[in-house]
Amino acid sequence: PIMDAMGLEKGDDGSINSKEPLPIKNGGIVVGLTGSHAVARKFTNELTDSASLSGANIVHVSQYSALEAEHILANFEIVGIGRLRFDRGETVMDKNEVAYLRMVSGGYGQALLDACVC
Repeated sequence: PIMDAMGLEKGDDGSINSKEPLPIKNGGIVVGLTGSHAVARKFTNELTDSASLSGANIVHVSQYSALEAEHILANFEIVGIGRLRFDRGETVMDKNEVAYLRMVSGGYGQALLDACVC
């Protein structure tokens, strides 16, 4: 549906071709793009450019700041998520460990949660 709404179609050779866009009558489509998967930046940029040209609203969700990451980690500890559950605040109070978790997660929520669970 998103390809039709954006006026794009995939060719037999894997190329992306333009066509007449089909407007969505009701509702909308929410798409999440990330730079942490093995998809060439070229394709992500082309998809974003096509969406912009078709009038889509694009919202950039930035990384968490250092302070936000610390608050989220404290919340994970209070809730009892993953390895933070039984460490009695050692991880949250260790600045090096917090910096490490921010680094491996890139400051993104799901990756931060994954880093705490594994």
